[in-house]
Amino acid sequence: MTRLEIALLGAPTVSLDGKLVSINRNKSMALLGYLALADGAVRRDSLATLFWPEIDQNHARANLRRELAYLRTVLGTEWLTADREEIVLDPNAEIHVDVLTFRVLLTQIQTIDWADESPPEEQAIAWLTEATGLYRGDFLEGFSLRDTPGFDDWQYYALEELRRKFAWALDLLLQVQRRTGNLELAQELALRRLAIDPLDEAVHAQLIQIYLEAGKRNTALRQYNHCAAMLERELGIPPSPALQALRDVIHAGPSDSTPALPIPQQDEPPDAEIHTVVALSLSVLPERAARSIDELARTAQHVDDFLAACRERLCAAAARIVYASSESVLAVFGAPTAHEDDAQRCLRSAFDLRSAAEQLDLAVATGVAAGQAYIRSDSDRSSAETVLGPVLNLAADLQRAAGRSEVIVDGATYLLTYGQVDYSEAVHIPLRGRLADARRARSLLSQGNETTGLPA
Repeated sequence: MTRLEIALLGAPTVSLDGKLVSINRNKSMALLGYLALADGAVRRDSLATLFWPEIDQNHARANLRRELAYLRTVLGTEWLTADREEIVLDPNAEIHVDVLTFRVLLTQIQTIDWADESPPEEQAIAWLTEATGLYRGDFLEGFSLRDTPGFDDWQYYALEELRRKFAWALDLLLQVQRRTGNLELAQELALRRLAIDPLDEAVHAQLIQIYLEAGKRNTALRQYNHCAAMLERELGIPPSPALQALRDVIHAGPSDSTPALPIPQQDEPPDAEIHTVVALSLSVLPERAARSIDELARTAQHVDDFLAACRERLCAAAARIVYASSESVLAVFGAPTAHEDDAQRCLRSAFDLRSAAEQLDLAVATGVAAGQAYIRSDSDRSSAETVLGPVLNLAADLQRAAGRSEVIVDGATYLLTYGQVDYSEAVHIPLRGRLADARRARSLLSQGNETTGLPA
């Protein structure tokens, strides 16, 4: 029996019997994800209003029929059951959805008394390990739809719910691995936990303690300094007394009551770490006016050619492609290795791609954001297997807020490229659940016009 796998934790992917299937239309991917998590059948009118809120019901239902036809063409006809009023994923088909499995595992884990000091059963650890392994990234990471506020709200609240559950599961598994002395895995779990909230001092303290327990005193000191600098930069506060006490322990060295651990002369390069990356999210915007069928076909071909060229240019600029469709692309600069000019190369790529689009009479919207991310490299550290962090969704949110041919950046990117890029005044952009300070990036400044120092 054929098996359909829908992965929504991280950049969305779909597989049939283990073979990836390309769903190149963002609305189709969003529709499939929404149906996959729906509690039963969904009315066509509700879906039409959710995905096409700005047009009348007849045209919205016609668009819905086109998206369903596309999904059936790509996936086959056996997965979707529909009548004139409702649509549902066939409950009798073999469909695996990672979010549903993750929720079931978390429900099972919550039945265990984790306050008990006795070692947890192997089954409990297996559930925790499987749940955290399913979480490749935030819900629909880097994925966004324009002009669909209802879908945006649904995506945002699902993301927050799943992120909270993931943080809880990581905290539990981190405690278990520390208690059993598996310090290497505990270190990786702490780094993944920090990717969710880089300013969580309690997790920084745990990570420092893990490094000390493993004899990595130099790494522990670097982690403390990194945390202190981040707290000062982001919040204008010093480390807590507990963290400062850990700093004193690091400087004091092993005490009489603490067995001395071997301290390597130079720590091995880690397979997993947290550092700053710069994310670029680009979307091709639809035509403003209806055109002939021939013109639409030529435009579609131009879009395909343009996005293929986008992927090639971004890879040539040492970016990692996280998600790509026939409408958009999400890429990260600085994974697996960060460079001082990641932000500059990212914006140079954004401007180059915008110019290339204009030459094809296309309009693109681009969002750029910089922030901390969890990076796990492959065995030879030549590429990043995993990139996890809110910065990816922030770039997608900024892209969704950008107008035609606009490049919108967050405050961190602005600071990293100050004096090298011509920016607008700061603007407040409503993103999911908050207002964000952002700027429109106009162009690179010529060498002679560059300034130095930080902005006032």
